[in-house]
Amino acid sequence: CLAIHDGRQDFATARLQPNHGGGRVVTTALEANDVMLSLMVLQLRGSYGAGNTGLANHNPTLEARRRPVLLLTRPEAAAKRFAEQFRARFGEDWRVILSPLMATRWLSPSLQLSGDEHVIFTSETAVRAFARLEVRRSFQTWCVGEHTAKVAALAGFNVLTGPGDARGLVGQIAKSRPETACFWPHGADTAFDIARALMLAGVRTSSAIVYDQMARPLSTEASEVLRQACPVLVPLFSTRSAALFAEEGRCATAPLLIAA
Repeated sequence: CLAIHDGRQDFATARLQPNHGGGRVVTTALEANDVMLSLMVLQLRGSYGAGNTGLANHNPTLEARRRPVLLLTRPEAAAKRFAEQFRARFGEDWRVILSPLMATRWLSPSLQLSGDEHVIFTSETAVRAFARLEVRRSFQTWCVGEHTAKVAALAGFNVLTGPGDARGLVGQIAKSRPETACFWPHGADTAFDIARALMLAGVRTSSAIVYDQMARPLSTEASEVLRQACPVLVPLFSTRSAALFAEEGRCATAPLLIAA
């Protein structure tokens, strides 16, 4: 759902299911994009012009003025992908501002893998981070959802696609009872400990932090629009991005529609 901040009170985000974070806000996979877009259709229906969704658009000029600005704070690649999907759904002329609050920093831990492990990918970034560190592509990989699986396949890995959330993926792996150990490369900030969950399920699993998401300030354009009268629609896909935006947007005076 949406939480609305009118410039005089703290905003709060509401949770949306399903998610990729084991009970937290949705993450960056494509399936999360689909869920967020569906949420926005329900919230914006009848209020703003929205392209091919069938929303009210009797006066395009007036409706364009009434539309909230879409502010995306995700890492740049994911933000651009979501912006394309949003505009395809709601209208190509919808104003979108990209202001990533996190920048990826690649790490270089010593992985020491035999090559027989089942590798677990829970994000596109994890795939790219692991591919930087490991030249072998013979690993069997388990991917949280379709988008992560597509990225892993393009990188040359053998892919099995999960149900779209971390807990469901753990259940799928545990049910398969892999004969060799599993390895989970992940970011420094995680919402659900897959390695621990698999170990509790009797599956040998190790993990390593292969990337970090470093905090960045809002862009000048984003800061300016948050101080204006036009409503700003801010989808938040993780607890970390929500916390960063709460800090960066604390002085906002624009009406905020927080989708999470």
